[in-house]
Amino acid sequence: MRVFISGYYGFGNLGDEMLLDALRALLIEYGFRRDELVVLSASPKETEREHALSSFKRGNLLRLFAEIKRGDLLISGPGGLFQDSTGPWSPAFYASHAFLALLKGAKVLIYGQSLGPIKRRVNLLLVRFLLSKASLVVLRDESMSDMVPRNKLLFTPDPAFILSVGEVSGLRDGIGIVFRRWKWDLESLLRVLVKMGFPLTLISFQAEREREDGIRLSKMYGLPFLTPSNWAEALRVLSTFKLVIGMRLHSLIMSAMTFTPFIGISYDPKVRSLCELLKMPFLESPRETFAFSGYIRDIMIKWDRKSEGLKCEVEILREKVRSVFTRSLNLLLGREA
Repeated sequence: MRVFISGYYGFGNLGDEMLLDALRALLIEYGFRRDELVVLSASPKETEREHALSSFKRGNLLRLFAEIKRGDLLISGPGGLFQDSTGPWSPAFYASHAFLALLKGAKVLIYGQSLGPIKRRVNLLLVRFLLSKASLVVLRDESMSDMVPRNKLLFTPDPAFILSVGEVSGLRDGIGIVFRRWKWDLESLLRVLVKMGFPLTLISFQAEREREDGIRLSKMYGLPFLTPSNWAEALRVLSTFKLVIGMRLHSLIMSAMTFTPFIGISYDPKVRSLCELLKMPFLESPRETFAFSGYIRDIMIKWDRKSEGLKCEVEILREKVRSVFTRSLNLLLGREA
């Protein structure tokens, strides 16, 4: 049995590459061999080098159709694949992998995903139809989960929580800001932070797309600018701060994994869900600058308690990821009633 993995891989996004490593670890822990795993990637050579997994071009549908067989498994995810806020064709593209697998008699597991936002009616209909045909759907939050048949639906924490962190830095100082290109006015938040007097560092998780913005803001405000080359390096970087302000979901997850309190910038419902789960504050509007200042002061005053709370929560989430994944594959492979 081979497992084909479809997701946003091969683009140099640290969060998605982290998810691929987490999924690989879960599959191997379950009993699959490394040579049974195949990744559909934008950069197959990079994926093979970084993750030591077989890979081919994610747009090569003919090869997928030729290689996937009855009894194989296609895993769509983890990540936020079925949304059209980053591109109108994303849902159709990822759905094409799943429909080809179903056509060949393979099982399809939608795993570790957040659904939406989906604005276009045609995409909504397409995703709803796919969810009804998938073998099992395992979501990481409740957003749009009403589209999934109840008898096919499970929930999991983000799979990244199962990864090993290593030693967490004992020396912490300042605030790390993980930014991204989005509709938010990042500079208004930076001005508030500069006035508060904390040491600040800008961080990009996708340097190819964000380097120009990072250099510009770094020069404008006289701030260090870091571009970690992989998720393990990003974890080490985030563990050196007293507080992280994140505009990327996995910057917040990595902060939690290093027991670093954080404030989420809620560009997507999945960010709000994570912040509520871990009892951390978040902003939904760039105009909330007064609340922003208050959140920072509160975290700095209660830092030890906040950090210890994250440590306890992360351990619970790590075990839940494992148990839900095991149950999911047992259901798919007929090992559980």
